Amino acid sequence: MSEIAFEDKMRIAVQEIQKWGLEYANYRPLADHLDELKKTILSSEILKYAEEAAWKAEAKARTSEAYLVHLDGLKVAHERANMAWAKLEAAKAKFDALRSLLSYEKKQMETFKE
Repeated sequence: MSEIAFEDKMRIAVQEIQKWGLEYANYRPLADHLDELKKTILSSEILKYAEEAAWKAEAKARTSEAYLVHLDGLKVAHERANMAWAKLEAAKAKFDALRSLLSYEKKQMETFKE
């Protein structure tokens, strides 16, 4: 099995940063938007039970199918955004480690030339 060239490792690391950065950029606003809609959906569900006591209407709204489906979607969006962020940070760390290794090897080569 041949070892991947250092330049290729750097290129792959940059591609991973781009990939996960774009994925995070897609999922984060979706999760934020769903967060903002949570109260709106809850309010619209509460209005369906306006004839009941406020506490009872809220309890029914919080257990309504529409609200629970929204919460499930919110959970998935947050999970995907968090996963993309974690992978983005890992790709950045990998790139930084490769850059540090390159700097170290360059310094070693300069030392041995003298």
